[in-house]
Amino acid sequence: MFDYTDRLSAALRARGADEALVRSAVRAVEPLEERDRVSAFGDPEDYAARLAPEPRRRPRVGLILLGLVLAVVLAIGLPVMAAAGVPATAALAPLSPVLALLALGAGVLAEFLRYLAAGRAATASRG
Repeated sequence: MFDYTDRLSAALRARGADEALVRSAVRAVEPLEERDRVSAFGDPEDYAARLAPEPRRRPRVGLILLGLVLAVVLAIGLPVMAAAGVPATAALAPLSPVLALLALGAGVLAEFLRYLAAGRAATASRG
């Protein structure tokens, strides 16, 4: 079974705390006996939450919205422009639903790749 310091270290790392904070927190609880640690500091997970509250991450949807706007413009704009006689749109008008889905998918994929890159950067900074 894991002792208090193991659980505290794991909880702090799960919250994205840097190693200096983890070492400092473990040093603070080490002088106490195992049974006294909970009464002095609370459960390790609760203590970790007080030491390193998780940052609120604002959802990033900018590229998804850009893809959505582009999709709407393509889905509606191409057929309207083709009907109005704008050159070169007559050939693309039948493809407007496919192009709209591609634009939306590109926005979602771009945001997902940004999400993955941020996760890798956070993992690398902890590692």
